[in-house]
Amino acid sequence: MIIFHSSFSSVIGENSTFSLLLSADTSRSPFFNKGCAYVADTDELYVASDLLQSTMSSRLPVILISRLSFRRTPEPSSPSSEATPITSIEWMKLRPPPNMAMPSGTTPYKKGLLYCSQGTLEANSGGLFYMPTGKRPIPVVTNYFGKAFNSVQSVTGDKDGALWFTDSCAGFEQEIRPLPQLPSHVYWFHPTTGELRVVADDLKRPAGIALSPDEDTLYVTDTDAARPGNKHASTRFV
Repeated sequence: MIIFHSSFSSVIGENSTFSLLLSADTSRSPFFNKGCAYVADTDELYVASDLLQSTMSSRLPVILISRLSFRRTPEPSSPSSEATPITSIEWMKLRPPPNMAMPSGTTPYKKGLLYCSQGTLEANSGGLFYMPTGKRPIPVVTNYFGKAFNSVQSVTGDKDGALWFTDSCAGFEQEIRPLPQLPSHVYWFHPTTGELRVVADDLKRPAGIALSPDEDTLYVTDTDAARPGNKHASTRFV
């Protein structure tokens, strides 16, 4: 079952809580945009920025990756580090490797992170890249039967090792990608077999994606609903 909706509240549960970790309100730069992924082994959170204007007018906008390293107060009674209070945060801004241009969504994967790369104005750039901790990104899937993706937005994985990801025309509209070669799609890919399928083709601008804990439901946001004159997206079942 696939549900298209503008909210992920059913994924995080009814009893979830939240707190402010870090504020960048002294800057107008959109440092925290998407691609939020927590790596438990290193107790770090990774977040990609929105497009940031270069300090040189001749250069294209850039996207930076924020790495938030947590420092905690030990509590022996806590069952895991995630439940231990955070006392301080080290914030480091990282430039993505050259072969993983314009990163977007990300998720923990194997011994590192799996990133969505929107690509550049070069027609055959972008896709999904596996970035092992401390090593260069490795391409996982970069095209759909020879046609380049438009600008891959978000990705999630399931217990069987398959990957679900969204691809939209957002990069073309932001002038960081060439004219789309494909419609906006939601894809399913299995790295072991190399099988790649379109699982939804009726969204205008698919963006965020998440699986429910039981993996019976896939949640996808369609940002076309936020465009001027459009109403909020309705819930649809496929």
